[in-house]
This record gives sequence, C-alpha cells and structure tokens, in this order.
Amino acid sequence: MKCCKIGTSLAVAAGLGIAAVWFTGVGPALWQRTVDKIEKQVPPEVQIEQLKLDISKLTKDMDKNWTAIAKYEHEVKELRKELERKQAKLKSMEKELASAAEEIEAKVKFVKYEGKEYKRSDALRLLDREASYFAALKREVASKEKLLAAREQKLAAAMATQKEMKSQQQELLTQVALLEADLETLKLMRTESKLPTGEGSRLDKIKQRLNKLQTDVEIQKRAQELSEASHGGSVGSAEKDDAAEHDSVLQRVRAALKGEVEKDDDH
Repeated sequence: MKCCKIGTSLAVAAGLGIAAVWFTGVGPALWQRTVDKIEKQVPPEVQIEQLKLDISKLTKDMDKNWTAIAKYEHEVKELRKELERKQAKLKSMEKELASAAEEIEAKVKFVKYEGKEYKRSDALRLLDREASYFAALKREVASKEKLLAAREQKLAAAMATQKEMKSQQQELLTQVALLEADLETLKLMRTESKLPTGEGSRLDKIKQRLNKLQTDVEIQKRAQELSEASHGGSVGSAEKDDAAEHDSVLQRVRAALKGEVEKDDDH
C-alpha cells in the first residue's frame, strides 16, 4: 500500500513538472526541438512521400471550400433578387407618389394612386404613410446595395483564393517532382562511384602507406650498398679504377710533351 502511494506521488509530481515546463513556455520549444531532431533522422524518401500525401490533402480542403462557396454564392443570388425587387418597388412608388402629389396640387376631388381613386382627405393620409414607407425603403435599398457589393467582392476573393490554391498545389507538386529527380540522380551517382574520393578516404590511406613503404625499402637498400662499399671488394675496385685513370692521364701528358719536343727538334 505504501509503495502504491509512493508511485502515485511520483506520477503526480512528474505530471506537475511537465505541466510547469509547458506553461512556463519552455515546453513548446523543447517539443519543437524534438520534432526537428526526429525529422532529421527521417530518410528523404519518406519525407517526400509525406509531402505528396499532405499536398494531396489540399484537394479535400478545396472541396470543402467549394461547398462553403456554393452556399455563400446562393445567398448572394438571393440578396441580389431581393434587392432587384425592392429597387423595382422603389421606382414604382417614386412614380406613383409624384403623380399623386401633382393631382393634389391640382386640387382634384379624387386622387389616383396605384390604380385606385381616393378622396383628397383619404389620399393625403395614404400619401403620408406611403412617403414614410418610401423613405425607409430607399434607405433599405441603399444599405442592401452596399451589402451586396461587399458580398460579391468577398465571393470573388474566395474564388480567387481557390484558384491560387490550385495553382500553388500544382507548383508544390512540380517542386516535389524535381526534388525526387535530384534525389534519384544523387543515388545513381553514389552507386556508380567505385572508389571513395576525398581527403582521409581508404584509398588515400592505402596510397600513403604504400609510399612510406617504398621510401623505407629504398633507404634500406641504399644503406646496404653503402655498407658493402665500406667493407670488401668494392673499395679495391674503386682504387683500381683510380689508378687506371691516373696512368691514362700520365700517358696523355707524356704524349703531349713528346710531340712538343719533336716539333722543337725539327725547328
């Protein structure tokens, strides 16, 4: 029972510690660092496939947007129809009110309004109500005209966003295809390279060892030659060569002197 309490306490403490790290602002940074580290360990091929999957999901996002756009477009059409009806009503009322006002000014007994005739007193009360309604309708039409313009602009922006989103999706697919081609080229280059290159490679180390071994052998060979020259027949041979060269020089000198003597005697 005591062990269970200790385990529970440790779990609670750990949870509080994690919560404290997260709410102090350190948590998100540590999490992002962990995500970046994991992404670096993911092979490029896997990352490319994930990119393709994410790009394909953009189509679903656009389809959802089309549903919302279609609904909004319907609302805009309904608003336009309503506005057109009210604009037509406003135009008709303006014409009827103007005509009735002229008849009242002419002091006729019966005033016509919208195809009906009214006594002057009844016509005055009717026109008073209609004038108020006309003013309110005029304000409503002006307001709805602004609203329709704003909604049409918003609808056009949404359509443009969809078009741009589609274009960006195609651009992303092109970039991924180019990246995939570059990766295949890199893999081919690595496959075709038969020997490693660059400083510190295995080939360079082999060459260095071979050169060092050749140098060591040449030095040892030269040392052996010098050793043999300082002991044994090689020195006697050298002395004989020096004596022969000495005699040859003397002979040339005597020959030269003899020739000079003979010339002097002839003279």
